Amino acid sequence: IPLTCTIINPNTHSFSRDKDVNLWWEPNVENYDVTDPFLFDTQLEDTTYTFQGYRVWQYEDSLGSNPIQIAVYDIKDTLTHIKDYVEIKGEKVLVTILNLSNKGLMRYITIDSNYQSRTRLYNGTPYYFGVTAFAYSPNSSPRMIESSPKVITVVPNKIVIDDNLSYQPNEDLTATLVSGSGDGKVLVKVIDPTKFTGHTYRVLIKGAINNPSWSLVDKTTRDTLIRNSKQFGIDAIINKMIIDGFMIRVINAGLDSVGFTPSGNVGAKLKGVYEVANLSGNIQPIDVLNNLNSTKKWKITVHGKEKDVRVDLNWQYDKGALGYVDYMIVFKDSSKYYTSGYQASYPLFRSDPLAINNVPFQVWSLGRNLQSDSDDVRLSIKVLDYDRMDTTWKTRDSLWTRRADGRWEPIYITNKPAYIEPLPSTSGTSDGINFPIGNIVIDGELPEKGTEVRFITWKPLSEGDVYEFTIPKSNLNDKQFAKSRIHEISVYPNPYFGTQTLYANNYQNYVRFINLPNQATIRIYTLAGVFVEKLEKNDESSIMDWDLKNQSGESVGSGIFLAYLEMPGIGTKILKIAVIH
Repeated sequence: IPLTCTIINPNTHSFSRDKDVNLWWEPNVENYDVTDPFLFDTQLEDTTYTFQGYRVWQYEDSLGSNPIQIAVYDIKDTLTHIKDYVEIKGEKVLVTILNLSNKGLMRYITIDSNYQSRTRLYNGTPYYFGVTAFAYSPNSSPRMIESSPKVITVVPNKIVIDDNLSYQPNEDLTATLVSGSGDGKVLVKVIDPTKFTGHTYRVLIKGAINNPSWSLVDKTTRDTLIRNSKQFGIDAIINKMIIDGFMIRVINAGLDSVGFTPSGNVGAKLKGVYEVANLSGNIQPIDVLNNLNSTKKWKITVHGKEKDVRVDLNWQYDKGALGYVDYMIVFKDSSKYYTSGYQASYPLFRSDPLAINNVPFQVWSLGRNLQSDSDDVRLSIKVLDYDRMDTTWKTRDSLWTRRADGRWEPIYITNKPAYIEPLPSTSGTSDGINFPIGNIVIDGELPEKGTEVRFITWKPLSEGDVYEFTIPKSNLNDKQFAKSRIHEISVYPNPYFGTQTLYANNYQNYVRFINLPNQATIRIYTLAGVFVEKLEKNDESSIMDWDLKNQSGESVGSGIFLAYLEMPGIGTKILKIAVIH
């Protein structure tokens, strides 16, 4: 392969944990798209090697011997496998060299198994991993090129005892909606808590309901980290990017819930009906759709064959009369209202008379901004006073009344303002789209004054929705925290019996101190108190090795040794080590 067609490795990082490791890598190679010089003058449509994905490997040693593939992550496209010509018994045969899942990229993996020995990972033992990137060109030879392996050594272990992590790896956090009313979720997965900055981050939603995008902004530095992404959902490709030690995923739950109508418009959908206040004031929301309220005296049911609080006929659902706003019935003051009767045509479309009295409630559209009253609008009301199709319901008196079965006559909310004074004596004709919500029946006693019922809709993410989260910076030098964990320090293997499986060869014999703090001084003595060796540790690793030699470089004999550990600001600890040759 010409030098111009070589592909670099992704920048790979590791985070050691108790009996497993996290590997994560940067997207520094994903824009790879290099022309094959041997195809430059051809008429072929595709003449470039284009980034296709990653492969994760475990090796036998630091030299990259005996590579075993752990995982393949490739972009979502139509390519399910890569074929190329391989020489078999002197002949070139076209075979599959790599199968692809087409599930999208990942940029991290948690590994808890030793694929070389098919056992679990053990603390204090070094393992060798790597991540390679590969590119594909359908008309080149070879068709796939791959970066050279870069082996990283990882030693599973508990974190250093003075590392007080604000969150644990693989822990999930949820951002808070601070502006707007969209039904979404911003999920934050912890990958490497040692990389936390302590900054506050914002996810800003832009665009219309049916075409939103999002950006991730570091509010502390004002840097835009991800700009105008249209990838939503847990499996979104860009959401697998690791930034400042975490991965972010934006889920448009509102859009996922309402879906799209055949016309291509987003349909509206009710999320729930809740009592949010009673005579005593605000309460925890109670679902009152077909369920009794807080006083156990009434509930909300629906009238009509639709079994829904939407008034739109099926053929009008795509008009979105319900909208993406919440509605409220509040039992205070009173309202003028119109009464309608069910005849041969749908009653709400008729011009109906103003009732002779008032109803003891008001109805409101609360708008999309639930944090503000500025877009709230009080709406006018119609009541279904008579239904000719219901044989148990014959009385028409132009009043909102309670029927013999205990249900109050159905309430319909129009999108016409109710604050026009005086209201016209007749409602005028209308269309289904003029009634965003209706079929509402109060079943039981009249709700007490102060009662507030919310009709909450699913709201897709759109312009103005803002989510925010702060991840505290981990304290990587917490001496007080370390004092409570000093008992976790130990030495392995103990006793030491000659050559151990820990070692690469018989000439690399040592014991390993594990779960150490960042700074430590270890002095080794014989049981008789003779000084043997001094070890100094000043790094972020939680381990320190003693090569079983004295300060003159000579191997020690069999016996019992004492290790005296001094840890500044934390304390001291003495460990016994048995060495048997």
